[in-house]
Amino acid sequence: MTDAFLRFMASDQGRALRIAAGAGLVAWGLSARRSTGGKVTALAGLAPLIAGLTDRCVLPAPTT
Repeated sequence: MTDAFLRFMASDQGRALRIAAGAGLVAWGLSARRSTGGKVTALAGLAPLIAGLTDRCVLPAPTT
């Protein structure tokens, strides 16, 4: 991964992107909740949503 991408993900804009992506995945998964794939998608969307809401990023920020 490039330093520019890691810096972006650690920024406020990256946090907003994680929240939006997570919320989108949860919404998409809930719209198809009758299927196993929908349930898995909704659960998977919780990871970026919670990471963004708590301002945590699983990708390390560049050290330089």
